[in-house]
Amino acid sequence: MTENIAVPFEFKVDKLILPAGEYRVEHYFGHYSVAIVNVKTGRRVQFLRDNSRRQPGPAKLIFEPTGQGHKLSKVS
Repeated sequence: MTENIAVPFEFKVDKLILPAGEYRVEHYFGHYSVAIVNVKTGRRVQFLRDNSRRQPGPAKLIFEPTGQGHKLSKVS
């Protein structure tokens, strides 16, 4: 299953900084991880999904503001 999400700001995943833009979230059935793919560049990162708070419906990317922008903190 895949879905597209627009992210209006650049954000950090671990030590990688990703630009604002359209992202595709790829879910892997039976796995606790998702791939977040920049639609324009094809750059891909893996992220562990927070299954304890997972709800039916589209994935939610949860960002934390930092002193230097935003950080992807959870995918539920």
